[in-house]
Amino acid sequence: MLATRFGIAAIDAASEGDYGKMVALHATEIRRVPIGDAVGRLKTLDPSLYETAEVFFG
Repeated sequence: MLATRFGIAAIDAASEGDYGKMVALHATEIRRVPIGDAVGRLKTLDPSLYETAEVFFG
């Protein structure tokens, strides 16, 4: 379901000529975000999240 929502939002952005942006989930909304804002700074994860993922994915 989420992938479908992302795909539709991306198609809408492209068909409207809204280039240079990506679609992102913010709470329950799909929003268009300038790519520079999305990749402009390093985002890290709490290492404990890797430990949680290992339980499910090895």
